[in-house]
Amino acid sequence: MKKSLFLGLSIVGILGLTACGNLNGEESIPSASTPVASDSSNVPSNSSSTNSSSSSSSSSSSSSTPASTSNSSSSSSSSSSSSTPATTPSTSSSSSTSTNSTTSESSSTTTKEHVTVVSDSNFTKTSKKVFMVGDSTMCNYAKLDNYYYPRYGYGTQMSNYFDSNYITFKNYAISGESSKSFLTETNYTTVFNEISAGDYLIIGFGHNDEKYGTDTFRNANYDNIDSALADSNSFQSCLYNEYIVKALDKGANPIIASPIVRLDKNNNYNGNSGHIYTDSKTSTYCGDYRKACEDLANKYNLPFIDLTTATKNEYTKITASEAVKYHAIYTGTNASEGKDPDYSNYDGTHINKYGANFVSYEFARLLQDTNSTLKNYVIDGVERPDISLLEKYSGYTWTAYSAPSLSTYNPGSNFATTTSGWYGTAFGNLGGNSTSKFTAKETSTGVFEVGSTDSKGKITSSGDGFAFLFKQLPSNQNFKLSAKITVLTKPADNTQSGFGIMLRDDCYINVTSQTDSLNSNYAACGYYKEKAFFSRYNGSLSTTGNDLTLSSINIDDYYYVTLEQNGQNVICTIKKGEDGTIMTKNFLDYEFKAVDSDYIYAGFFATRSASIKVENITYEDKGTNTGA
Repeated sequence: MKKSLFLGLSIVGILGLTACGNLNGEESIPSASTPVASDSSNVPSNSSSTNSSSSSSSSSSSSSTPASTSNSSSSSSSSSSSSTPATTPSTSSSSSTSTNSTTSESSSTTTKEHVTVVSDSNFTKTSKKVFMVGDSTMCNYAKLDNYYYPRYGYGTQMSNYFDSNYITFKNYAISGESSKSFLTETNYTTVFNEISAGDYLIIGFGHNDEKYGTDTFRNANYDNIDSALADSNSFQSCLYNEYIVKALDKGANPIIASPIVRLDKNNNYNGNSGHIYTDSKTSTYCGDYRKACEDLANKYNLPFIDLTTATKNEYTKITASEAVKYHAIYTGTNASEGKDPDYSNYDGTHINKYGANFVSYEFARLLQDTNSTLKNYVIDGVERPDISLLEKYSGYTWTAYSAPSLSTYNPGSNFATTTSGWYGTAFGNLGGNSTSKFTAKETSTGVFEVGSTDSKGKITSSGDGFAFLFKQLPSNQNFKLSAKITVLTKPADNTQSGFGIMLRDDCYINVTSQTDSLNSNYAACGYYKEKAFFSRYNGSLSTTGNDLTLSSINIDDYYYVTLEQNGQNVICTIKKGEDGTIMTKNFLDYEFKAVDSDYIYAGFFATRSASIKVENITYEDKGTNTGA
């Protein structure tokens, strides 16, 4: 079930697509001691205040492409270097152009849009650091997504537009964070330990602050900026007291950037897609997050980079069918066996490398209309990025896959269920050509047995095979699943056997056997290899967190497990018995769309002689995932 959102969309892109790679999705954040390359971008503001960038409409027939420097650094990298973009013609055009920062140079063949730096008189450049805090639209991705066009935070491309002789970017943004939740992260402490007088702090929150009813929520719905600041729980108050004041106390220079829009197929950016947000489940109006950023900047005469308006204007001008090319694309088309991008299968929140460069360029351009001295460090004449940056990730592998048709599923007795919405199956490397040794069935109303016998199935570095009791959910569904699981038979060993609760990308029914190649993304908790938490991402299997030894597991032992998806984060908990310690793991920035972009699969599994009873299942719908 592909999203047919862009009818008539060109498969080959604007000028033709080449190949590109990117660092992407991560289980753990970059450590505080190992910041990653950062970037940011911005748009003109409608305010007449001298501290914010203004928007005016113009077009250019061509643009240029930054040289493909890799500055989405891994956890061992501490900073990024900037390089001057190379000149390459482009067919895309900007919808918002700062009148004093962008110049068109005409030639007989092309016009190249670029930034003209508006330097402060008598300004002397010295070495400075630019710290960045924000969410997944800004952050570095330490692991590669198996996407046709992977996600890039715009912070990873900023160094392409600034003078690397003086400016070092330190990108501490973290996927899934809001201005509120970021306060508890090590990266927050590190920023304010490291930032010094004269440095800059780019603050780019909003995507997750607007998620009503979650731990990341910060309200922005107030009559005016003063009433917002009077409420310690407001978005505006958090930005001011926890970021701006702390930066100023260090002698640093805060810059407020509003969130980029979410791609809207109908070009409607006057609601949730434009961060004028109403919760879809409760109809609670949460505020205008772009305006909240602007009002705060105006009150304290701070630089404001209006990325919301910048991206809105661009997307509206070129329409969704072209704007999608700025965004992460999950897969290639089935018709081309993955050779051509499937533009109907897109990530509306996260941008690709081309999109990250566009946002970074806009930031540098719009910075010229502010009172920030950082504008003096923009590369004079740096050109707008073009479509040549839109490159297929070299590590992308296409998988022929169809989501299971559950309405026609007729399972055998060992997978029979009666409770609506729950299904049993077994798939992967099953140790033979039969599922007869596997069970995922309902034994009485609301009580299920899941497991395998005769040491069949396994979890290994090369692939998995197991029995699975599951619920099929839309891929953008936030939810919380919990249950009591009781050990019926112990795992066979501490190397390939396991049981627990799992959220995964794909699922298969009516399958008798598969090979070790089943290594799609999942996050789980329970027991595997002496650990309570384990996951697979882009083929890599890892264990983490608290110990749960095989010797400590006995028949009739029971555990309370929960699994919650909130945006790109998966939170798992496990507790043994009534008096056990609750163990928790937050899998940060996990995506489950590389194989099945329409659905995710949540449920309970067991393999290799392990079997469990699952009961007291509760499922809570927590709304649609629109966060970053």
